[in-house]
Amino acid sequence: MRYKETIAKLQRELPLQIKILRKEYSKIVNKRERSEKMNDLVSYRKRMKDGLAFLRQIKDRKTIETIEKIQNPPKSLTHENKQRYSLALKNYREGKNIKFDQSEIENLAVKLRNIPLIHTTKTPDLIKSNGIVPASELWLSKVKSCANAMDIILGLDKYVFLTHGFSLPNFSDSFVEISSELVAKETTLVSSLDLFTFVLIKTKKTAPCSIATQEWIIGLEDYSRNMFLGEDFWQIKAEYILTFFETTEDYNEFAKKHFYANFVSMSPENEYPFLGEVKILGEIGASDIL
Repeated sequence: MRYKETIAKLQRELPLQIKILRKEYSKIVNKRERSEKMNDLVSYRKRMKDGLAFLRQIKDRKTIETIEKIQNPPKSLTHENKQRYSLALKNYREGKNIKFDQSEIENLAVKLRNIPLIHTTKTPDLIKSNGIVPASELWLSKVKSCANAMDIILGLDKYVFLTHGFSLPNFSDSFVEISSELVAKETTLVSSLDLFTFVLIKTKKTAPCSIATQEWIIGLEDYSRNMFLGEDFWQIKAEYILTFFETTEDYNEFAKKHFYANFVSMSPENEYPFLGEVKILGEIGASDIL
């Protein structure tokens, strides 16, 4: 139950975080913008306070174990996930009489390695100059991150989130390209979908929407079963594309459109589509931005 120590720390520090942000927002000259920021801060404080209180009182052993698996995914978990997903793809192909050999997977994997990672952002010039810091670096700062209570408890606030080969226009029309070599880092993780998407699928809600912290619980188990090591990313993605799409471009269009969709399609039986949210642990320096 190590995560409860994190909750206690956040509960102690939340008033200070709110104080820092309120002081910063009070400096905004435009009255409308200042009012919107202050109102959002009230909502943010309530969401964080209620979310942390809910997470602290969880007693279900399976839920606690799943939270701790996501915090520190053991290699046995990511290996099992890879083996299960690869077998599901193979079984799907056999049922549909889809055939290709290992050399085709390897050739596509090589091509995919040469395609950059993507970070969708409204401030591309700033990022190109300064790099990208994870949400955890913004806590107790003058900048409010988009990380919620569940993200922080799971340790996801320590990662920078990226896609590969496609951007997410629901965030911004602008993006930066980042070296795909970061995928090979031992600490890089990939999930088939974003945790938020698993929750949307379970709740049948649509984005944008407000998801209460307790609603995130129902997506945790599926998320933990869909975590993979960065080193396995290229082969899984190549095999997935060859199984379901005619071209990589077709895959990119599908992924861009359905990354935050609340339904499942283009997936093997009892699995989810592999759209690939890439998670880089820690800061991404400007030298890795293309």
